[in-house]
Amino acid sequence: SLPAMAEEVAGMLAGSLFAAVTTHRDRYLALFELLFEARRRPALAAALAGLQQDATRFTAGLHARLGLPIPASAVPILIALYEGALFTLLLTTPPEHVSEEAAQALAHAIVHGALPDWTRAASNEPVG
Repeated sequence: SLPAMAEEVAGMLAGSLFAAVTTHRDRYLALFELLFEARRRPALAAALAGLQQDATRFTAGLHARLGLPIPASAVPILIALYEGALFTLLLTTPPEHVSEEAAQALAHAIVHGALPDWTRAASNEPVG
């Protein structure tokens, strides 16, 4: 069911977000630093644009392998919302103050924003 899948996706996103902000914090800070530097260096911007396209394809493929019927059009939205949440947590919250509950709340907001039909189905609102 869509509500169950929404919970599954939110759980996966929450785990990923929490790990990115804590365990892999330096990796993601470095990535955002590269993105900022790419604004000044066109060659770097071009290389990173290719990586973004690869990440979008990889994410869509992962959803397909997991049997999640996430529309391809929703993948860039999921990525943008995830990256926004990650950026905010990295810059505003020390790692020792990031909680799994906060990551879960953000993950639910990401799913709600990127997959509104799924969350409407969970609340019995008309879908479509």
